[in-house]
Amino acid sequence: MAEAGKTPSPGAPLACPSCGGPVSQTDKVCDACGALVTLEAALQRAGASAQGRLENFGRRLPRVRPSRQLALLVMAAFPLAVGPAVLAALYCAWALSRAGEPRWHGALLLVALVNIALSLWFWDSFGDVFISRAGALFDQLLARPGARVFEI
Repeated sequence: MAEAGKTPSPGAPLACPSCGGPVSQTDKVCDACGALVTLEAALQRAGASAQGRLENFGRRLPRVRPSRQLALLVMAAFPLAVGPAVLAALYCAWALSRAGEPRWHGALLLVALVNIALSLWFWDSFGDVFISRAGALFDQLLARPGARVFEI
């Protein structure tokens, strides 16, 4: 077998990348399995290179993944959206009932409840204005099928 970095002599026995059978440097096809030796070797090297890149990417990935705290904070404090705040509040209430969970869930639960109250107040007070404007815009689009919404 040839050492890494050195070119084997033309008659030196090598192993087929596919089946491991003996092939010489000049063989194009493996006698044991019929594989194209150079193609199989190139595919094997490309696969090993891609595997190494994927492993490096996987090691870096957890560092850029957002934390659960940040995701819950965004859900709890997202304005005018009641659904994510309700989900964050339910999760925080569940986490507070467990003994080993961190105590930051209480503050996040408060943020979610305040957001829910303010969002419901906003939609109760101003929701009809937005719905009527959206309906008028939709009617305008249907009335003139080729027209632009905003004239330039």
